[in-house]
Order: sequence, then C-alpha cells, then structure tokens
Amino acid sequence: MPQRFSLYQDLTVEENLHFFADLFNVPRGEARKRIDDLYGFSGLRDFADRRAGALSGGMKQKLALSCMLVHSPGTIILDEPTFGVDPVSRNEFWQILFRLREEGTTILVSTAYMDEAGLCDRVGLMYGGHLLAVDEPEALRTRYPGTLYGLRTEQPHLALDALEESGLCGECHLFGEGVHLTLADEVSSEGIESYLGEKGLTWESFAPIRAGIEDLFLLLMKEGSHGSEA
Repeated sequence: MPQRFSLYQDLTVEENLHFFADLFNVPRGEARKRIDDLYGFSGLRDFADRRAGALSGGMKQKLALSCMLVHSPGTIILDEPTFGVDPVSRNEFWQILFRLREEGTTILVSTAYMDEAGLCDRVGLMYGGHLLAVDEPEALRTRYPGTLYGLRTEQPHLALDALEESGLCGECHLFGEGVHLTLADEVSSEGIESYLGEKGLTWESFAPIRAGIEDLFLLLMKEGSHGSEA
C-alpha cells in the first residue's frame, strides 16, 4: 500500500473493492463475503456508493487498505499509511492494524511518526539508507546512554539557541514545548538553571525524563553522520 492514494477516484468504494477482488482472482461468492467483512472491519459500509475521490483522507486510506486485504494476504507492506491523516482517523487505522495482527497477518510499516513506531512489535531505526538499530520499542528506549533532561518552557527556541551556544550540553534538541538535553562533563543541573537565569529565560520545569525512541534516533543519527564524515 503506497503512501499516495492510487485507487480509481471515479469508482465508488464498492466498485474499487470488486475491481481488486477480480484483479486478484477472488471467486465472486467469496469476494462478496470478504467485502462484507471488510465493511465491518473498516466502517466504510455507509460510504459504499461514494466515489473514492470524494472520500476524506482517512477514509481513502481505509479503502486502500481494504482493497489490499480483499484477497487475504499473509503479509502487508505499508508506506507511511497515515501521512496527512487527522488524529482520529490515525487511531482508527491503527486499531484495524491491531486486529489484523491478532489474526496472524505480518505487517511492515514505514513511518516518520515515532509514536506510531512505538506501537509496533519491533522497530528498525534507519538514516541515510543505513539501519541504526533494531529491537522491541521498550528495549530501544532503555538503550539511551546517560541521563536525559526535559526543559519545559514558553521560550523553547530561545532556550535551545542559548543552550547550544553555552557548551554546557551534550545533546540538545527541540521537543514540542520544550528542550531535551544531556549535560556535558562536569556540568550540573544547577549550572544549567543558573545559566538560563543569567540569560533571562524562564521555565516551568527542568528534571530528568525517560528517553523516547525519537531521542535515541536523534542520538544515533548524529553518531552515524559523524561516522560518515570520518
């Protein structure tokens, strides 16, 4: 299933499903039952007569997945399936994938969303065509070396610029409404707070946090880039 919606937009939902059933040589009787199952699976039954081009982004992805599943494949490959899809539809799409997994389907997903990667059984982190790490999500989170700190502030960009200039940090990255950082050798958290105060910056909280998959990816990506330059 490609990232870009590639079904026939002038065909209805029902017509697209029957087209792909015919394409994969699914017997007519079996196809009807399978399509009915997919309607219950995807929630598309009420849109059976709507042209594919008139569907929302989330419904288009559900239709594309349904067309791919109409011949009951044992393995499916999804290329950034929720790119540009609203949060509610993203959640519904992943609920469908969870049910497929429970039925024994093997699923390979490429995604730039680290929260989605964390939903998988195993995660491979890739950068520049190289596989940086492969493991279960929880195991990846525990691989982050040292202590990671989270700085929550209403001035994240200013704080990031100041910290990068200070030389007080090892790693330093913008994360949403704050900054994730590690401390340079012989630097204390009190030293960071003192420096930020001298710069006139305020913060809501500054404390050790649990590293996420994205934190590890950024660290490995940086190490990989340095290795390539060497």
